[in-house]
Amino acid sequence: MRVPEIFVGQPSLFEFEPQETAKVFVLDTETSGFETYSEILQITIVGIDGEIAYSSFVKPIVPIDERGSAYAVNRISNKMVENAPNFRVCHPEVLQILQGNIAIAYNAAFDSRMLRQDCERHKLEVPRMEWRCAMNTAARRFGRRCKLEEACQRFGIDHSQAHEATKDALDTLLLCKALGMVK
Repeated sequence: MRVPEIFVGQPSLFEFEPQETAKVFVLDTETSGFETYSEILQITIVGIDGEIAYSSFVKPIVPIDERGSAYAVNRISNKMVENAPNFRVCHPEVLQILQGNIAIAYNAAFDSRMLRQDCERHKLEVPRMEWRCAMNTAARRFGRRCKLEEACQRFGIDHSQAHEATKDALDTLLLCKALGMVK
């Protein structure tokens, strides 16, 4: 199968060859931390047309440490997720959207690891998909890696609500368009 034209010449993050009919999505997660035991607290998946394909807070197994560094960044509290579905409930729809498709994330290595970790933690199928990294594409353009906020600023994209998965996914989509990753 051939890779959709918008990705020709871009290196793959993982070995997976998407089908010619693969759809492209932008994905962002907010998490309880950066460790192997950290969990997804919010996930948003956006189509390249800007439509939100999926967005939800996720109730973690372990309560959020509201004094921790992740909370200081994303401000997601236990109260915000108390009535949210757990990852096992979110998984079928997330899997259906991503399976066999392409996901772009700002720091795809992190978001892909977090998605895989939560799937494995719950003994659920890990989506078989292609990942593309907007951060790496931006780094090639700017000559160094930078945070999403800085990359957006360079293109005049208002990223005032940083570390909220829906806003981050939508801003990453705008950034991907500015970088020529998607049309």
